[in-house]
Amino acid sequence: MKYYLLERSHTTKLEQYIEKECPHILAQHTLEWHDALKAMESDEACYIVAEHRERIIGFLPLFLFKSPRGNILQSSPYPISYGGIVTGLVGAEKETLFAGIFGFLLTQEKLVKDTILLTIVTSPFSDDLALYQKHMQPDFQKDNLYQFLDLHQDYTRDMTSKARTNLKRNLRISESHGLRVEFSNQVEDVFVWYEILRCRLKNIGAAPAHLSYYHSLVRQMFGGNRGIFIHVLQGSETIGSGLFFYTHFVADVFLRAVKTANMPTQAGTFLDYQAIKYFKGLGCRFLNWQSSPSKESNTYRYKQEWGSKEGTHCFLTRKLNGFQGFGCERAEVISKHYPYHYVLPYEEFHHGE
Repeated sequence: MKYYLLERSHTTKLEQYIEKECPHILAQHTLEWHDALKAMESDEACYIVAEHRERIIGFLPLFLFKSPRGNILQSSPYPISYGGIVTGLVGAEKETLFAGIFGFLLTQEKLVKDTILLTIVTSPFSDDLALYQKHMQPDFQKDNLYQFLDLHQDYTRDMTSKARTNLKRNLRISESHGLRVEFSNQVEDVFVWYEILRCRLKNIGAAPAHLSYYHSLVRQMFGGNRGIFIHVLQGSETIGSGLFFYTHFVADVFLRAVKTANMPTQAGTFLDYQAIKYFKGLGCRFLNWQSSPSKESNTYRYKQEWGSKEGTHCFLTRKLNGFQGFGCERAEVISKHYPYHYVLPYEEFHHGE
């Protein structure tokens, strides 16, 4: 096997590998995602590609963020991202690939010079944790629960009878309000979606990432037929909107919101119901609801009512170059040096006076 850092001249070959030999790939592994984050100009894309006899057999997406406090190397920066090694190999060949990629990574001065932390956000629907633990040797592991539907099955069978009754009632309510959906791949719709999201998050004391991040993702992912907006309209007014990214394997509910004043119309349930129908029609295997604040949250319970199953993926972080932590500095202070980037588990930061 040979390993190298991806250059523009190799992207066509990698794209062909993704299309032909990676049936379980996620939207975050695609070159459209690579191009979207690269266009942000905050991180340098540093993909590691593995070949055997001139044929690509796997790759690892990486992005390097430079900071005076120390560089960080991540499989995918910014919120709601996944990463990790992509390969179709199994068994001993797969383990050899993992060992080779991480061994190569640690010899690359471009990647490790002045870098203090390496983080891999493992993919959902994979079982590679033991390989990461063995060959990456992380110092920190943060587990993250996600919920999903298997679209190749009748998800309503996993709903309780009460949940099925509630779904039917809520859909009747949305119908009584004259709601309808529009499916859009128009990039400019990001402004409509973002404003609904921004206002909704403001009402609950939160805020989205900067518009430029979403705009870049939408522009690149929609150009590669990897994303769609699903809008809910009442009359001529858009009262709810969801942004979804997908491959034939997984459709991610990236972010969706409904105007607070219109929530009694059950626009959120109506949007999700239409999204499930849409991605089932495309043949996607899973709908990934992604994570929730906690199992006690209303968000978790709402997803559970759809008959969702659960899985766990991980934030794995390895210290490099003798990094010993950030001392007594709080997470809020450190985060300003690494905007929109995961750094360490929250409990690793100082929380005292």
